Amino acid sequence: MPSTNVRAPHTVLVVDDDPEDREFTQRALEQLGPRVDCKFASDGDAAIRFLEAHADADLGRPSVVLLDLNMPRVDGRGVLRYLREREDLRDISLIVLTTAEDRVEATRCYGLGADAFVTKPSDPRVYLDWVGRAVRFALGPDPEEVSA
Repeated sequence: MPSTNVRAPHTVLVVDDDPEDREFTQRALEQLGPRVDCKFASDGDAAIRFLEAHADADLGRPSVVLLDLNMPRVDGRGVLRYLREREDLRDISLIVLTTAEDRVEATRCYGLGADAFVTKPSDPRVYLDWVGRAVRFALGPDPEEVSA
C-alpha cells in the first residue's frame, strides 16, 4: 500500500543579487520537482531577515542556502557568520556559489562554516546541472526514490 504521508518540500533559500543567476538557479531547482520550495533574497540583509522570520522548521526554515559572496549591504561572508553564530540555524547546509576563483577566499569561507564553495560555471547548462546536483546532495536521498 502506498504511503499517504505527504512530505513538505524542503525550502532552499537562494541569496544572490544577480537576477539572471537567480533565474538560472530557480530553473535548476524546478527540475527537482515538488521536493523543493525555492525562496529568494537579493542581498545578505534580506537573507538574514528571511532566516529570522523562518527560523522555526514549521515556518519554512531552509534546509539549504545557496549563497553568493559579493552583494550589496550584507555580503555573503556576513550571512555565513550570522548562520554559524546562531545555534538554531547551524545545521542548515550552506553552499557558496561565486564567480571568484580564489583559493584564499574558498579557505576563508570554509573557515566561516561553508559546507561547499563552488565557482559558478559560465555555461548555463553546466550551471543548471551543478545546482541541481549540489542541492540533491545537500538534501540527501529522496525517501520516495529509496523506497521504490
